Amino acid sequence: MVYLVGCDHNRHQTFDQHLFNLNGLLSSQQDFKNFLREKIIENSISLVAEELSDPDELDIDHPYLARRSSIAQALVQELRESSKIKHCYCDPCSRQKYMIGIGGCLPYLCNTCDCADKKQRLPVADKCDSHFHEWAHRFPIREIFWLSCIAEKKDENILFICGALHRCTFRERLGQAGFKVKILKKYFGHDSGFMKEHVCAEEFRAYVEVRRMKARINPRCFCVNLRTPPIQAENS
Repeated sequence: MVYLVGCDHNRHQTFDQHLFNLNGLLSSQQDFKNFLREKIIENSISLVAEELSDPDELDIDHPYLARRSSIAQALVQELRESSKIKHCYCDPCSRQKYMIGIGGCLPYLCNTCDCADKKQRLPVADKCDSHFHEWAHRFPIREIFWLSCIAEKKDENILFICGALHRCTFRERLGQAGFKVKILKKYFGHDSGFMKEHVCAEEFRAYVEVRRMKARINPRCFCVNLRTPPIQAENS
């Protein structure tokens, strides 16, 4: 069984190690840690996995993330004194992203780009196109990568932490792979779940459209025509 928890990466899932040494965890982070502890015990969790890359792997696209540590990993370290619980980073690091064809950042979202042709094919003035590309192409490839990290663990009770935007599409993908899935929290800290006011209008429009696609990779995405993705959604 996979127990899904949707959250905000910065407010809940990670903490700044430097600030922690000065002031400890923020209240939202401590609340998240307490919630995870409760659910781990309640559901006999043996593996905590999360949408987060290994902090020991340098992220050349987002170097500022090197300062952030995982709340879940810290909790598992504490719990290991009394249990055999494990922890797994599941998001690809920069090197792995380039290997699976999604390295670099979008022209609109960031000035860097791993393919010069993208700037011609993606109209940077269209914010929704940029977000739709992130949702419809890069997100599915990353989710398939997450799935590969836990594919052989169907006999375990897994608590999987991901951004709230992934909650529905990753649940769909897990079900396609034969996992039983239960959502413990749609969006931690928000009882109503993920709402329109949580992101910009363009991102929410992309979110709604991709929800209709049921976790499929968009075959019309400009990136798909530039290179053959190493992982095809139909095999997931």
